[in-house]
Amino acid sequence: MLEPLSSAFIVPAPSRSFSGCRMDAAVAEHSVLTEDSCSMKTTPSFSSHMRPSLLVKKSLGTGPQVRENTQRLAELALEAPSLIARSIRQHLESEDTLVKEVEEGLMAGRSPELVQDCCGGTYLMSNAQGKQCAVFKPADEEPYAPENPKGYVGSEMYSSSPLKEGVEVGMAAERECAAYLLDHGHRGNVPRTVMLRIHHSRPELKYGSLQVYVHNICSVEDMGPSKFESADVHNIAILDIRLCNSDRHPGNILVTQAEGGKFRLVPIDHGFVLPKWRYLHDLDFCWLHWPQAKQPFTDEEIQYIDELDAEADADFLRNALSLSEDCLRTLHIGTMLLKLGAHAGLTLQEIGTMMVRPHHDERSVLEQEVWRSEEMTLKELRRYPSGVLRVINAFDGHAAMDAAFLRHLRTNLGAAIENKLAQRPRTDDGGLSDVIGSIEL
Repeated sequence: MLEPLSSAFIVPAPSRSFSGCRMDAAVAEHSVLTEDSCSMKTTPSFSSHMRPSLLVKKSLGTGPQVRENTQRLAELALEAPSLIARSIRQHLESEDTLVKEVEEGLMAGRSPELVQDCCGGTYLMSNAQGKQCAVFKPADEEPYAPENPKGYVGSEMYSSSPLKEGVEVGMAAERECAAYLLDHGHRGNVPRTVMLRIHHSRPELKYGSLQVYVHNICSVEDMGPSKFESADVHNIAILDIRLCNSDRHPGNILVTQAEGGKFRLVPIDHGFVLPKWRYLHDLDFCWLHWPQAKQPFTDEEIQYIDELDAEADADFLRNALSLSEDCLRTLHIGTMLLKLGAHAGLTLQEIGTMMVRPHHDERSVLEQEVWRSEEMTLKELRRYPSGVLRVINAFDGHAAMDAAFLRHLRTNLGAAIENKLAQRPRTDDGGLSDVIGSIEL
């Protein structure tokens, strides 16, 4: 029997047996690629005897480690702000029905199906009745990872991705899970996502993200934005800004139809969120010019944004995943801009245009202020004794530098927001300095 653990943090344990049964799962055959294309001659077929057992966090360990990590998250829930605590408790208390459904499908002989219209190894998983229920994305089959089945093969994991600077090869799966974890209250409607290891007899462990399959009628590229609920667009945009999403195109927002005929939006494919903080040049938001993005925030949305705590979110991810501090700083940057912009009265479109480059070779406002804040931080630190300078190269992990950088960034973003507001007609005689100074980040 699978041990019920936190649904958000589960990955399988390394055991080759389960309840006395030998795990003799195998990949029936590998992809065979033509020399002149990335098309498949054969499709990988995973044995139906794959059976996951679960473990908290990415690193492998034993049963006691499972309990220790679960206890640490439970303790974090007691200390975290209410928004984070609710998310943690929800995950800790829920049963892992998603993994159970996939496991039952595998045991019933439902083999994973390789999706062809993408660059990475993405597999549709079915339940025991043959209905598609989940999507599995192994980390070592991502584009330019060593085991990519479609010809986009790289030499080593965790190097910079040729597809997106600032995103490491093999870390897209964890970013998929991070987007789900940070979608507090399920406002953005990110499908439930867990981290999973599945054992094969090659022998190896396949580590990747497992996400609920969303049965949809189309994506937003097939439908005009006038049909979408303003709240759905706002919630997705708020998430994209927080995570500095570099891949929000129309194909990765699915459209479902709820009772009563209303269309609902479901964002997927978050493998390129949270790029390293010095690589914010490729942010992309398909909603930027939709009419909903020009509408002001509601009072309820402002209240939600007020409750966001970037440091608590970052600590949440440190306990759950393995993203680098470079990526967690990006979370601070995106959350800060969202909070300052929302309280200053900017719309999502105005905040988004500060993040997106106006031209390919021209820095965005956000890039300029991040660069300026780093320069100011380093200049400030050079005033200290020479021994302090030795830590400058360790900029990303040094608490004093982090604090100085975020202090300068807050000031610089505040000035940039004032400039942004100055470009539109003013309805009052006051400035923004007092407002920006009072916002808790």
